[in-house]
Amino acid sequence: MRVVAYHDGTRFLAVPPNLITAPGLKPGWYELNGTWNGQAFTWSSVKPFPSDEG
Repeated sequence: MRVVAYHDGTRFLAVPPNLITAPGLKPGWYELNGTWNGQAFTWSSVKPFPSDEG
């Protein structure tokens, strides 16, 4: 699963509050990649979006 969402410095906006937790992020856009096991998400990466890679 891939999610791109805005973090306001406290939480991600416009996503279910129980979907994403990532403490310590600065305000900005992030890309989160992970998997769903039928009960919970496991996030494998959280990185700024868009990536500076290029």
